[in-house]
Amino acid sequence: MQLTLLIINFLFLLGWLLYFTYYLKEEMNSMVAMVVSMALGMVIGLYVGTISYILYPDFFFEVTIVSMLVGGIIGVIAGLPSSLAAVLDGLLSGAMGGMMGTMLGMMISPDHHIQLLNILSVWTVGIFFFVYLLLIKEIEKLKTTKNFWVHPLTYFLLICVFLFFINDYSIVGKNEIHHDEHHYYLIDIKQNDKIIDV
Repeated sequence: MQLTLLIINFLFLLGWLLYFTYYLKEEMNSMVAMVVSMALGMVIGLYVGTISYILYPDFFFEVTIVSMLVGGIIGVIAGLPSSLAAVLDGLLSGAMGGMMGTMLGMMISPDHHIQLLNILSVWTVGIFFFVYLLLIKEIEKLKTTKNFWVHPLTYFLLICVFLFFINDYSIVGKNEIHHDEHHYYLIDIKQNDKIIDV
C-alpha cells in the first residue's frame, strides 16, 4: 500500500508540472518551455534508467531502450504545448537522460545502490521544485492572486511526503549460486516485507 502511495505521489508531482505547461501554452515564453521540457525529460530519463537497471541488471539493452523512451516521451509531452523546438529539445534530452541513467546504475557498485537511490530521489524532486517555481513565475504574470495550486508551500509539502516515503524503502541485492548472479528486492524497511523479487 505504501509503495502504491509513493508511486502515486511521484506521478502527481510530475503531472502537476505537465498540467501547468498546458495551462500556460499560449503565454509561456519559448525559452522557458524549452528549459522545462529539457529538464523534465532529462531528470525522468535519468531516474527511470537508474532504478530500472538496479532492479533488472540482466536486461541492460531492454532497460536502456525503455528508459530512453520514457524520458523522451515525457520531454515531448512537456514541450508539445509550446513549439516544435521545445518538443525536439525534450525528446533528445529525455533519450540522453535514459542512456546516462542506465550507465550510471551499471557503473555504481551494488553496495552503493541504496545511497544512489536516495541521492537521485532528492535530485529528481529538487529539479521538479525548481521547474515548479519557474512555471509559477509565468503564472504570476497572468494572475495577481495566488490560489492553493500555485503556492510553493503546497508543492514543497508534497515533495516532503515523497521523500518520507522513499526513505522507508531500500533496494538490496543478494548473491545466489554464482557470484555474478544478483537478485534484487525492494524492501519496506519498517515492516521488512518483500515487495518485488526479480
